[in-house]
Amino acid sequence: MKCWNCGKETDDKWLYKRSYCEECAAVLAKQVSIDQVEYWRLKNKMMIERAVKRIEDSTDNIHPIEFYKPAIKVVSNYTDAHPTAFASTEEALTAIILVANKIRAKVQYRILNFRVDFLLPDLHTVLEIDGKQHNKYKDSKRDLQILYKLGKGWEIVRIETWEVNLSPEELPHTILEERLKKEEYRQKHGDTLAVEIAEVMEQKQLERDNQKKVKEIDEKFGKDPYGFGF
Repeated sequence: MKCWNCGKETDDKWLYKRSYCEECAAVLAKQVSIDQVEYWRLKNKMMIERAVKRIEDSTDNIHPIEFYKPAIKVVSNYTDAHPTAFASTEEALTAIILVANKIRAKVQYRILNFRVDFLLPDLHTVLEIDGKQHNKYKDSKRDLQILYKLGKGWEIVRIETWEVNLSPEELPHTILEERLKKEEYRQKHGDTLAVEIAEVMEQKQLERDNQKKVKEIDEKFGKDPYGFGF
């Protein structure tokens, strides 16, 4: 086949995808890398612009837009350094509101094998910005593992994207309100958090034990798909 760019003959015989000579392949790889950087730069620029517009369009204005200018710059600089930090406009908008209100936050923080949208250490709260939830007050297995790791006094608060967009400036109040609702939900349905965490961790331990047994069998018999050790 001929090189897709320069027309030079290549050793590739596959007719159903583009073929490149070594020189053109190297140039293409370099250009793709440059384009990816530019893609993320423009994507984040538009994301932050949409976030700022939603603050401007909010019907519950609390502060003049000038109040958010330093925070917008901080978040913009952060996305330059961490291009994949925010998965949505709502997450970028949340970051701006948190910074403007001097609420310390860690973005895309890793806990165990999970990443959370925001960790708010001063509020002992994990903040997740989500789409529509069936029941945002009930702990998932993932949540229970995270709470087990963080320890007593922490909560996971889930705020839906429409809530962020509707009243972005109310977000600090909404976080505290949702945290209180989570605590009330727990009390109403019986504070079974410790029991639920224990059950999840017991299941995780069983999974680890099973993986260990499988590994021991593999080492003894070899990784034979039928388990006969042939």
